[in-house]
Amino acid sequence: MENNSLKLKELLIDLCSTNEDKLVLEELCKKVVTVTENSFEFEDQKFTYEKSTNRKIRNENFFPKSFLEILKSFDSLTWYDGDAGLKFDEDGFTIAYDFLLEGLEEEEQEEYGGSMCCFAAYQNAVFIDESRKLKNGEDALGFISHGSCEWEEVRSADNLNYKQILLRMISDVAIETNYIDEICY
Repeated sequence: MENNSLKLKELLIDLCSTNEDKLVLEELCKKVVTVTENSFEFEDQKFTYEKSTNRKIRNENFFPKSFLEILKSFDSLTWYDGDAGLKFDEDGFTIAYDFLLEGLEEEEQEEYGGSMCCFAAYQNAVFIDESRKLKNGEDALGFISHGSCEWEEVRSADNLNYKQILLRMISDVAIETNYIDEICY
């Protein structure tokens, strides 16, 4: 178990920006069951990942800096059998964007089409909200449930950067914390 804890810490340490982040990571490390070359598993949840291939994003100006920093660690990180998390295409867009648009009427697609999807949350999506700012000055988050298609501001993440947000999303799913309560998984 200790070896798995060290492997998970090594894998996720780049998502940490503060001592508080390191405490979140330590809690995850205490509860991880297995870590392999392409997955890590907790009692009730398995995550799969592809380490970064140092992919060059053609449209870097579309994304907050801390979101792009995730690419230094991962090309993909998913859970719920690949239906949630993040996977990047060659432009840096995540898989959730097209999936979400399939469930929207044409007018709704136009309304949300200007927002960039950053994370999938099962059948829901987390978007970059250009109308608000995080404490660090980067664009904030918005959330849309696939069921309701209603935009909701994600205020609980306003004091975090995107790496910190991803770390807390992992914690919320893996060990059932509630750091980002607006996002339904």
